[in-house]
Amino acid sequence: MHIGVVLDNTVLDATSSYLHFYNKASGLSYTLEDVKDFYFYRLYGWNNTEREKVYHQYGHDIHWNSSAFPMAVEVLQELFISHQISIITARPLLFRDVTIDWLKHNGIRYHNIAFTEDSSRNV
Repeated sequence: MHIGVVLDNTVLDATSSYLHFYNKASGLSYTLEDVKDFYFYRLYGWNNTEREKVYHQYGHDIHWNSSAFPMAVEVLQELFISHQISIITARPLLFRDVTIDWLKHNGIRYHNIAFTEDSSRNV
C-alpha cells in the first residue's frame, strides 16, 4: 500500500513551534488556547506580507524545533516496513533541507517527499 502522510500538525506539532517564534518576533505571549483560526498570524495583527517576513526570518528554527506527536515516529517506522510512505508538506522548498534533516534526526524513514507549497500554508 502507498500511504501519504501530511507532515505539519499530523506527524509533528507545528502550531506550538510557530507560536513560540511568532511570540519571539512580536514580543507577545499567545498560547495554543488562544488559537481559534487556521490563520493565527492574525492574532498578532499581521497581514500576510508581515507574516511572510517573520516566516522567512524564523522558518528554519520553526521547522527544526517542531516536536513529533506522541507515537507518530513509532507508527511511521512500523508502516515503513510493509508500505510505501510518502511525506507531504506545503512548506516552501526554501525549507527543504531543514525538513529532511528533521525527518532524519527523528528517525522517520520514507520513500518519497513532496513539497506542495501553496497559499494554504498561511499559518
